[in-house]
Amino acid sequence: MINFGYYPGKNGLPNVRFRPTWFDRTLELAAFLLMLGTWISIYHIYKVYGSPLPSGTLQTGIVGTVVWLVLLGGSYSPSRYCRFPVKVTEQNIGKQYVLATRLCRMINIVAALSFLSRSLMEHYPWAVYLNMGSLFGIALVMMGYFILAHHS
Repeated sequence: MINFGYYPGKNGLPNVRFRPTWFDRTLELAAFLLMLGTWISIYHIYKVYGSPLPSGTLQTGIVGTVVWLVLLGGSYSPSRYCRFPVKVTEQNIGKQYVLATRLCRMINIVAALSFLSRSLMEHYPWAVYLNMGSLFGIALVMMGYFILAHHS
């Protein structure tokens, strides 16, 4: 269930489904490439620094993959499983649903970037800035979603 607010998308409203566009597929590809980069960086750290991986590196990859899969699945859930921050009607449920699914895809990108930076942080000091940028990105994506949801 996607829970962004108090208003459910199922009270007598049509069940909206959304066929992803090329933009949505591009967002999914970007999240996949970042998650693949996380696993490549874990393999690189394993090869360069020896067999015992740092304590949280492998867990970062596993948790990142689970989060990636959950957010990817959430972006394909039907509108009856969504809760929106604004009151939905028959006129705006389509737009609200598209905004919610695109938010899931964008959060997936920023979360994958965060997991990539977490896997690199122990050995590369510049990865701290990448992690701060991903946290800032999550805040920007959420603010942008709520602004667009309330203005549509």
